[in-house]
Amino acid sequence: MKIRAIFCALALLLVAIVPVIAAAQPTQRGARVSLVKPEALKAAISPKGYTILLITSPDPKCTYCVGQSQFFEKFASTYQGNAKLLDVQWAPWRPFPPDEYFPRPEGFIPVWQAFKDGEFIGQKDGRITDQSVLAAFIEDATNDRLPTPKPYKPPEAKPADASPKPSQVSAPALTPQETQALAAMVRRDLAQAALQRCSKALPGASAQFNQALATYEQRHKADIEWGTRLLITRTGKSAAQEMNPIVSQQMKRLQAQAPMKSVTLESCGQLADAVAKD
Repeated sequence: MKIRAIFCALALLLVAIVPVIAAAQPTQRGARVSLVKPEALKAAISPKGYTILLITSPDPKCTYCVGQSQFFEKFASTYQGNAKLLDVQWAPWRPFPPDEYFPRPEGFIPVWQAFKDGEFIGQKDGRITDQSVLAAFIEDATNDRLPTPKPYKPPEAKPADASPKPSQVSAPALTPQETQALAAMVRRDLAQAALQRCSKALPGASAQFNQALATYEQRHKADIEWGTRLLITRTGKSAAQEMNPIVSQQMKRLQAQAPMKSVTLESCGQLADAVAKD
C-alpha cells in the first residue's frame, strides 16, 4: 500500500509540474525552429555559438513572407548543424514592432540574419525558396565566411513638416535592367505557384516539377535576388503601377508557352519544360 501511495503521489506531482515546464519552453515550429515573439528576440539569440534568424510575418498581405516559416521548418527537419534556428514574426505585418526589439532592425521583411556569440555577423535579404541557398548561407555563417557587415546606421529622423505626403512620393522610373530583374522574379513566383498546384495534384511527378523550378532559379539567380530587393525597397504609387504590366506580361507569356486549362500530367509537364528551358 505504501508503494502504491508513493506512485500516486509522484503521478500527481508530474501532472502539476509538466505544464509548468512546458510553458517555460520556447514555442517550437517544426522539429528544430523556435518561434519567438519580437519582444523576446534578444534574449532568445544564443550568447554562445551560432544563431540563424528568420524575420517574417504570417500576414498574407506580406506576399513575399507567405510560406517562409513553413519553408524554414522543412529545411530544419533535415538540418544537421549546430546553429540555433529562430523564427520571429508578427501580424499584421505593418506597422513593424519597435526597433529596440531587434539586434539589427531592418525596414523590410522577410530577411534572414546570422549571429555568432550573440553578435550580428551578416544577413540575406528577401524571400528564399531553394533549400540549397539557405544551406549555403548558414554554412558560410557557421564557418565565418560571410562578408564583414557594414556598420549599422539607422535612418535619420526627418522633421514632421519635412516629410513628404503620400501623394508626393514617387519612385524613380525603372531601368531596363531593373525591369528584367523584376520580370525574372515575377515569372519565378508565377511558375512556382502553378508547379506547386501540379505537385499537389500529381505527387508522383513532383520531383520533375521541383527540378524545373530549381533549374530556372539557378539560371536567373542574380536577377531574382535583385528583383526581390527592388520590390521590397521601392515605395510609392508609381512603383506599384509599374509592377502591373510586368505581372500581366509574364502571366500571358507563361500561358502562351504552357496553356493550363486543367491540371494534367501533359499540361504540367509542358509547363515544367517551358520553365526549365527559359
